[in-house]
Amino acid sequence: MNSNEQPVSWPDSTGAEAKSHPILGAGLVYFGAPLWAYVVAGELTSAGFIAEGVAVLVVIIVAFGSAVLATKTSRRDSLRQSSLVTHVMLAALVASLLGVITVVGVAIGLQSEVLRLDVQITLLLLLVSILSLVLGSRLNGRPPEPLLPRKLTVALFGAATVVSLIAAIHVIASS
Repeated sequence: MNSNEQPVSWPDSTGAEAKSHPILGAGLVYFGAPLWAYVVAGELTSAGFIAEGVAVLVVIIVAFGSAVLATKTSRRDSLRQSSLVTHVMLAALVASLLGVITVVGVAIGLQSEVLRLDVQITLLLLLVSILSLVLGSRLNGRPPEPLLPRKLTVALFGAATVVSLIAAIHVIASS
């Protein structure tokens, strides 16, 4: 990046330029995508829709694919001068810290013997994962050109929405 060029950013809902935070954005995506895949695949497995091996494979593919796309998106922004390893390690550290906070929160929620919070915890994890993906993508900044074709992006988003709704309905119905 030349000293004259500004980092790529995209307007927020007010029309102002949003500042990108590539490490935090990638970290949120690194955290949110595997969490989403884990919760949804777990629910689909417990409902008998998919086998455990398929669920594990889905979680691995989603985690790896989202990490690659998040890294490619965030590296296009202001981190040209930092190394790829440094960028990935810092984003993974952010994701790990979020993971530890989540595990501690779930463990505290499960300690309650009076209240059965399984449904609430599952739905909360699904919500947290989706919000971290949306916020992470937003903080990464918009790439100069799309990473995936528009039709594929819409199809993947639609499929993720349908699968999330099926998992949420199963959680609520099984309570």
